[in-house]
Amino acid sequence: MTRGFEGGGEGTSDGELVRLVYLRDAATMSQIDVRLRDRVLPALCGAPGVQDVYIGRRGPDQNGERIVASIWGSKQLVVEHMNDGSNEADRLELGDDLTARVEELPIAIALRFPSELPALVLRVFRGEVKEGQVDDYLQAARTGAEADASNGEGPLGLFLGFAGARRFVTVSVWPDWSTIQKRTGGNARQPIATRHAQMLETGTATHYEILPTAAPRARPQPNP
Repeated sequence: MTRGFEGGGEGTSDGELVRLVYLRDAATMSQIDVRLRDRVLPALCGAPGVQDVYIGRRGPDQNGERIVASIWGSKQLVVEHMNDGSNEADRLELGDDLTARVEELPIAIALRFPSELPALVLRVFRGEVKEGQVDDYLQAARTGAEADASNGEGPLGLFLGFAGARRFVTVSVWPDWSTIQKRTGGNARQPIATRHAQMLETGTATHYEILPTAAPRARPQPNP
């Protein structure tokens, strides 16, 4: 059994949805990696409506936070998946020391860029857009990602979901850390940076190493 399994977000029944499951506090997170690869990933890849799946880990040791990021065709498909007993936490089958937190966010931008490069870094950026600039920020984010990808220097995928009127979470997938630094303006002294910062009230990023067997994308889809 797992404890602390909480829902979050206001996912709607229409349109794509990003589901983020954060796992932590187990004594041996390395055991979780095996179960994530052998049980959770295959189950998600085979679930109706799942379009992309990434599993990442964070921290210099074996006990850092893990994340399962999945993109679904609709909220209803997530509900059906949870109801059939196939949810991520149940499949881990670990003890009460494991905690899991869930976010589900309706997607405003979903971009996928075909590439031969492996997906190695998962970036989760949280921000809040300034009043009256949401549309401008969305356009800038989309245009920038598409321009970077066309030059072979951008993310392999980018999914932006809203957690409120102006608060958002962007999940992006990258081939390496140097590409993230180049495209976001980050460096060793300021690793957490982003473009279009002038449109934001706040912003912070967390980076995860994508588990090798979870890359590349489990189910790549073309852009609409």
